[in-house]
Amino acid sequence: MEKGALGFKSFAEADASDVLARRDLTPEQRVEIFLAIQQRGTVNAAEPRLTRV
Repeated sequence: MEKGALGFKSFAEADASDVLARRDLTPEQRVEIFLAIQQRGTVNAAEPRLTRV
């Protein structure tokens, strides 16, 4: 998964670019992105949760 920055003159131009970029993703890339986002929320699922106060 490559990260980069692009410059746009308007929000509409940026949104159009996002739509095209998402459309061109392969299923494997979509799964890779999903797993990366999913792992952000759980550092270690075995860790105990905070206790109620």
